Amino acid sequence: MRSAWFVVARREYMEGARSKWFVFTCLLAPVLFVALIGFTAWAQLRGGGKTARLVLIDETPEAIGNDVAVALEAGQLGDGQRFAVDLAAPTTDRGALARRIDVGELDGYLVLPADVVAGGGRVVYRGANASSNIDMAILEHSLRTAIVASRAHSLGLSPAQATALLAPVPFETRQATLAGPEVNAGAAFALAYVVSFLLYFGIVLYGVTVMRSVLVEKSSRVMEVVVACARPWDLMLGKVLGIGMLGITQIAVWIVLAAIASTFEGRILTRFAGEDAASLALPSIGAVRLALIVLFFLGGYFLYAAIFAAVGAANESERDAQQAQMPVMMVLTVASVCFPVISGAPRAPLAVVLTTLPFSSPVLMPMRLLLTPVPAWQLALSLATLLGALLFALWAAARIFRVGSLMYGKRPTLRELARWVREG
Repeated sequence: MRSAWFVVARREYMEGARSKWFVFTCLLAPVLFVALIGFTAWAQLRGGGKTARLVLIDETPEAIGNDVAVALEAGQLGDGQRFAVDLAAPTTDRGALARRIDVGELDGYLVLPADVVAGGGRVVYRGANASSNIDMAILEHSLRTAIVASRAHSLGLSPAQATALLAPVPFETRQATLAGPEVNAGAAFALAYVVSFLLYFGIVLYGVTVMRSVLVEKSSRVMEVVVACARPWDLMLGKVLGIGMLGITQIAVWIVLAAIASTFEGRILTRFAGEDAASLALPSIGAVRLALIVLFFLGGYFLYAAIFAAVGAANESERDAQQAQMPVMMVLTVASVCFPVISGAPRAPLAVVLTTLPFSSPVLMPMRLLLTPVPAWQLALSLATLLGALLFALWAAARIFRVGSLMYGKRPTLRELARWVREG
């Protein structure tokens, strides 16, 4: 006779695998996620398909406004012209320009103070597109080019010397690796971010699925029938394992899709990022790092799934469970907010601490693994703390599940939950 937990796990897995939403998530979620990132980058480079209308007020005695305007109208990132510049007199009413910005007749205006070439003035841009990183990068580059050219002229440099002075320095970043070819740093960061986000998404999705499965059976009183045939521990373990197998299946499908896409890597990069992108050395995850990533996902899933199962057993309505799960969701959200901390300094003490804490390591350690070599002792410590927290969560959740799954009519307090764990 099969164990009760196995029967429950098989039922949870088969019901989830037959869902159309599961098939959709497995096959199309990574494609839609990458497409969303690509569309965002394309839209930023294109500038929303419009040319920003800019008024430039030149107060400089060197009259560099025309040079700035020419540089702005020639500065492009992506398709099409991004700026159309009108020169205005120093006496132009700033209030009138602000009103034109408010009604949409103008995108912004730029004031060049009289002493900007000498280095004493501050250039200020006021506009509706001031939050556009690309527009402001073009604006700053055009200003720097015109001002440095004016300073070079005042120092008696010839146009050829000024051009040589302003020539850009070729610069490229490469991510250091233990073995294999060097990889582009931007591609390494993108891969690490995507992998960590998908792990975060999977842990949240399937952890909440465990909680809702418990809630449905408890609110419909099915739980009373089931516990008559199986121990609460078997029921909870079966739900966690069965839904966890759905997560493993999903990751396996994503790995296969990624492997297929990697065979067409050059064509895909050329199609969406231009001919130069085809020569980029994209990172390879490798079997060892892939196994570690899956291991951290499993540890994170079982840790949070046990907590979500306890939340579902301790509450009998969706509204109460949503309120009770907020602290758990906040911990996961804080971990995802720390992505820039890991990508910015993956070897810093803060990154080491964050990738060792069991509640954040499942989503942050995979990112760190893909960005820098991690010492073996830090990996071992992170896995050990994650395993310890997982075992404690399963033990505590089982005691809460045993009492809470058959309790109705009262929402337990934290003190009562602690008593269930202590006396269960």
